[in-house]
Amino acid sequence: MAEELTDYLAEHGVKVRYLHSEVETVERVEIIRDLRLGEFDVLVGINLLREASICPKSPWSPSWMPTRRGSCAPSVP
Repeated sequence: MAEELTDYLAEHGVKVRYLHSEVETVERVEIIRDLRLGEFDVLVGINLLREASICPKSPWSPSWMPTRRGSCAPSVP
């Protein structure tokens, strides 16, 4: 699902990458570094709360939890 959303956003001109459990640790570190450096604007992922904690300089970190396939509702902290 992360890959599909990433592809959709990229097709619409958004500089985007994705992150999920199948991404190797070294690549995860590179993705987080590139986000901090501004190489891309949107990070799409599954269960990113742990990774979000190491991106404190991110100005905006929305989080959505899927309620059913094809539908997402914003999570409430």
